[in-house]
Amino acid sequence: ATVPVKPPLDLASVLRASEPCAPLLRWVQELINEHNERMKLSAELTDATAAKAQAESKEAEAEADLAEAEALLARLREALATQEAMLEKLEAEKGAAEKALQDIRRLDSLGTPGKSVQSVQSVESAQSPKASPKAKEMPKEKVPVPIELEVSGTLAVVEQKLAQCGVPFRRADAQVLEGDPRQALILPRIADIVKEHRGK
Repeated sequence: ATVPVKPPLDLASVLRASEPCAPLLRWVQELINEHNERMKLSAELTDATAAKAQAESKEAEAEADLAEAEALLARLREALATQEAMLEKLEAEKGAAEKALQDIRRLDSLGTPGKSVQSVQSVESAQSPKASPKAKEMPKEKVPVPIELEVSGTLAVVEQKLAQCGVPFRRADAQVLEGDPRQALILPRIADIVKEHRGK
């Protein structure tokens, strides 16, 4: 048999049936309403707590990503500063090497040591007194006249110093100033030698 469903109690019906039961019904109804409201608030609090935890997790991930990005940016800035410093150094070395190369070319345009020695000998022979007729009649063994030169200022000494510098080249390569750091260190020394003997 089907149990009939009774309608819910209302305060007026209970008051007519039993006046003392009316406050009891009111208390029970308030208790049920309070329980339902508490369950609703508890469910909302659970959802809010879960949403908060999820938001905090995303915030932690975002902070970690931000810290990693900042660290990467700092490394890139440091690498960029290092590259700029190296570039400035290479440009300075390149300028010094180019100047040294120009000085070497100027030195080559001055001539060879053989010509200088010949010119000195010709000057000495021109300044020497002419032999007397008597000396011509009695030829004697020619004694070489010693010629004193300032050795430190001759082109031969300059070429010797330049040869001692030893500009390094790669195998099967004859190019100068192609990014070789060893050439960048040697060429300024060559420029100093050229400056030291300029005009001598």
